Amino acid sequence: MSADTCLSSAQQRLWFVWQLRPDGNEYNVPRATRLRGALDVGALQRAIDRLVARHDALRASFPTVAGAPVLRIAAEASVPLPLTDLSALPTAEREAALGEAVARAALAPFDLESGPVLRAELIRLAPDDHALVLTFHHIAVDGWSMGIIDRELSALYAVMVADGDDPLPAPGRSYRDCVAAERRLLESPRRHEALDHWRAELAGAPLELALPTDRPHPTTPSFAGDSRAFPLPPELAEHVDAVAARYRVTRFQRWSGSQLPWKPTGTRRGRWVARSGRRRRPTGSPRESPSDRYSA
Repeated sequence: MSADTCLSSAQQRLWFVWQLRPDGNEYNVPRATRLRGALDVGALQRAIDRLVARHDALRASFPTVAGAPVLRIAAEASVPLPLTDLSALPTAEREAALGEAVARAALAPFDLESGPVLRAELIRLAPDDHALVLTFHHIAVDGWSMGIIDRELSALYAVMVADGDDPLPAPGRSYRDCVAAERRLLESPRRHEALDHWRAELAGAPLELALPTDRPHPTTPSFAGDSRAFPLPPELAEHVDAVAARYRVTRFQRWSGSQLPWKPTGTRRGRWVARSGRRRRPTGSPRESPSDRYSA
């Protein structure tokens, strides 16, 4: 067990939310992968354990000491890989049962005080058809690091099947190193410069989004949201890219800022002004801090 240390800023926010809703699952990060063909379950278990051994963030827990959370890294940890066998079900019922099993695994809450921050489950539909469900808490991973996890787990399983050694180079730095680097940055003069900048930029910004809604907002968030995907017409995508290049911003920044130039009636911006009574409003989006890239 390594010495306790402080959390990163992102982890502090997620820990605080977890304290408010310890039974919540909105920050679960599930990954379900269909595995067709012969599967060596023992090799898969060893590959998962080796993955956890490589990355200290996957061995983390966040107990409270003297009223404040600390980051505690276990020296070693093994992630159980329970098997749920659906192969005895009629073929027509297996896919529905698989969906239910994946949802149960993905939605179960985590206990950040004692850990772990990663759960694994193997679901068998047939001798040559499985689904691997890995569920992480967002306090340990993000979308960027999930790409690393996918690549490394695949490579580790391949060598474990052949009884080989870990072929991957050691991570360049630990998560604890990244947290320490962020802490030094926050204690430097740059922190005060950044605070002064954003206080000036956000001065006078509205504190409440005053828009009419189709139903009252609940007192307690339900997190029962949804998403919609739609393709952009090629000509619109080209226009967005051209404007983004002109102003030296990303496509995402341009698309997010497409509502910023105020225009009069008949436009989305004009409707915003009419409904909210404001000509300025802040927008925000999640981002990762340098300390989140622990696997780099």
